[in-house]
Amino acid sequence: MDGTVIRVPLDNLLQERGLLAPLLATLETTAATLGEEIRGAPVAAPPYYVVTSCGPLCRGTLADGRRLMIEFEIFEVETRPRRYRFCDPRPKECLQITLAGRKG
Repeated sequence: MDGTVIRVPLDNLLQERGLLAPLLATLETTAATLGEEIRGAPVAAPPYYVVTSCGPLCRGTLADGRRLMIEFEIFEVETRPRRYRFCDPRPKECLQITLAGRKG
């Protein structure tokens, strides 16, 4: 199964419902929780938002140079047979936050 089966309709739905700004706002909120700021608006250069086969992914660069990635894993990709399974969308189960790189 091709990943665009999930990515394209989900991206369209997020845009139609005006959810891109709230999704990207999670970068600012998470950075503030870390005592940091996002460099740029919300980052120095795109891409800062993408829909993957698992769900939306927001990426930003912190003022100290580290990359902040927030992924909303709402689909799980099963390999045998290849299919997509809807996951529990509660934040505790679907929210993945990654901080990469070194300070400074």
